[in-house]
Amino acid sequence: MRQTEGSDKGADALQRQNDQQLTHESTPRNWIIRNWKTVASVGGLSTAAGGGVALLDWASRSIDDVATALNFFAQNTFSLLIFLAVIVQAVISNRQWRAMKDSVDRTDTIIENMGEQLDAMRREAKATETALIVSNRAYVGVHSLREDFKNDTLFLMLENIGNIPAERVKVGGDVWIIRPRGRGLAGLRQGFDSAGCPFRYEFGKTRLFCGNLKAQVIISILHISLEDKTYIPSVIDGHATMWVTGQIEYGDGFEPGQITEFAFIYIDGEWVVRGIDKGQADKEDGEAN
Repeated sequence: MRQTEGSDKGADALQRQNDQQLTHESTPRNWIIRNWKTVASVGGLSTAAGGGVALLDWASRSIDDVATALNFFAQNTFSLLIFLAVIVQAVISNRQWRAMKDSVDRTDTIIENMGEQLDAMRREAKATETALIVSNRAYVGVHSLREDFKNDTLFLMLENIGNIPAERVKVGGDVWIIRPRGRGLAGLRQGFDSAGCPFRYEFGKTRLFCGNLKAQVIISILHISLEDKTYIPSVIDGHATMWVTGQIEYGDGFEPGQITEFAFIYIDGEWVVRGIDKGQADKEDGEAN
């Protein structure tokens, strides 16, 4: 019961405060302060009108003929009123112009803000589109690489770890063997020999689906063995290094020219992924030549 009474008292106090605020804002003094330009204009025009009429009355009294004096006073009073009306119209037109200018400025500000909002919406839409593509596109890479040196063959296994099938898959690259001309540090100082062969394979209309399904690319290195039969044994015993570098091209419906680059080096009987830095292999190849 006391809580209810306290709430009623608080509501009454708030209502009285609002009433006092409205009363304070509606007093003539506050209205004059808020509209001082209008009050000053009306006061100035009233003063000018009163002064003009008084001046005309004083001037008309100096005329002896009553009819002439009345005619003089009437005509000039009429002219004074027209002049004051022109001033009033000019003031009103100026205020209307200022109001229109303020409205145009506000409209320009609104349009500018709308343009910024539109740009933000476009950026957000682009980010959403990019996120959608990234989360749903195909990602084709190398799953593994294994060798069959007895048959001069390498097996490159591709996989799609994305969410949609990859199409028009193409694989191309080079196999290089780089071998020092001698053993040990002295052999490195003597320079390098090298041999290589390119490879390329196209899957045509076959799609690479995501999941555990792998696509195999068979790479023949018979050309290297035919050039020098000692190259492959040198790779096996660790005297030479074998590089496999290339790129995978594919489409996924979002972007037709997706590219994945890869680089592997055969070290101690294992294929090691290297950073995509073909400059190092090119440098060694240049030294060998």
